[in-house]
Order: sequence, then structure tokens, then C-alpha cells
Amino acid sequence: MKYVLFCIALMFVINELLFSQTKDSINIIPIKKHGHFSNITEVGGLFGFGNISYKSSIENTSFKNKNSNKFVSVTTINGYQFNRNFFLGIGIGIECPENIINMPIFADIRIDLLKKKVTPFLDFGVGYAVRAANIKQKPYFQKGDVITNTQIGIKINIVNHFSWILGLGYRFQYNRQIIKFTDTYGLLIGTGPVETFSNYLILKTGFVF
Repeated sequence: MKYVLFCIALMFVINELLFSQTKDSINIIPIKKHGHFSNITEVGGLFGFGNISYKSSIENTSFKNKNSNKFVSVTTINGYQFNRNFFLGIGIGIECPENIINMPIFADIRIDLLKKKVTPFLDFGVGYAVRAANIKQKPYFQKGDVITNTQIGIKINIVNHFSWILGLGYRFQYNRQIIKFTDTYGLLIGTGPVETFSNYLILKTGFVF
């Protein structure tokens, strides 16, 4: 639990630094009639499903493990709401499975389907998740994951430029590592790439400012 609290606190510090720069930009750049800078802050979870597939060119190795991973996720996105329907931004996040911290950095596109107080929305994101592992022991950095997110949800406008959102979505992750292969006697067979493919269900809620 202390790692989750640490991740959330760190996320708010990052958000304050990023969003304060956005506020400064607002004082310089003229805002169009229907456009404004906006921040989306979300918290939720990622729940692995299906299998994690591993493939390697060494002896054509291929195997699968059940994906039971669960992530606590906090993300903040700063961008521009061009009109009542279209938002484009850049996001950063903290995801905290046990003993691991993922830091996704991604581009995000959101489309409100209706020009009403309550509207469904679509969300598309693509980016890269930097990974640090073994927090309890000696931290070290691993090669991260390429990530794609697709989400559908509902957005309720509470007051001008302030809304509550709830979304359900899907994430695909791809990872490629160079590792050493050994036989049952510990002798080196070879070194080669291992590709990993995994799938996650996303459930998030948050606010749009």
C-alpha cells in the first residue's frame, strides 16, 4: 500500500509542474472562442486477461503464461480542447504493480460524440511505458513497453470547463528484450530477442479541468 501512496503523491507533483507551465502559456497565447487548454486527471486500474505470449528466435521458442497482472494507475494529460468535440494532448502516468513502477508517456486523442451536458466519448492513445523493477531490493531499469489504449466512456459536464468522466477500455502492450538462454546444465545456448505480447482491461474515472 505504501508504494501505491508514493506513486499517487509523485503523480500529483508531476501534474502540478506540468500544469503550472500550461497556465503560464494561457497568459501568452490568445485563446479562440471555442478553444482552451485543458487537463485530464484519471485514477483507476489495469487488469490483465488472457495469456502473455513470449516468442524468441532462439530455437523458435514460444510459450504462454496466464496474465494475472493488476496495475494501479494514475495519469494526467495536458492538452488543447479545440472545440466541444475534439481534444489532443500529451500524458504521463504512474502504474504500480507489486515491486514495479511503470511510467507511461503517451499522446492522447479524445472525441466527445454529442454536444450535450452528458455525452459518450472515445479515447485513443499510443506511447511508451518506461519500467523500473525490484523496488524492495535494488532498483534497476528495464526496457519498457510500447502501449496502445482504446477507451469508451461517459462525460458529465458539471460546470463550465469542469467535467467528471468514467471510462472502460483495452490496452495492448508489446515488449522486446535481449536475454541469454541456457540449457538444463546452465550452459549458454545463445543470446537473442524475446518478444512479449499482453492485454489489459482498463477501468478509470477522473476529472476534466
